[in-house]
Amino acid sequence: MNASQHEKWMKLALVEAERAFDMEEVPVGAVVVKGNHILGKGHNQCEMLRDPTAHAEVIAITRSRAPCAPAPSSIRGLSR
Repeated sequence: MNASQHEKWMKLALVEAERAFDMEEVPVGAVVVKGNHILGKGHNQCEMLRDPTAHAEVIAITRSRAPCAPAPSSIRGLSR
């Protein structure tokens, strides 16, 4: 990722932070990016949702719906 791409995503995170500020939340925004695509974005919503885990980065990750790697077979109980 070059500097101009990084700046583009940071500006989008700042837009999300402004949304939080407008909602009287702590002004933090986050963006999840892979390659040149936004997978998810979010802003703090702890007060509005009355949820101490509703941080910008948690919301952005949740919205990204990024697939997780499957658990190793030993964890699934399939090893032997």
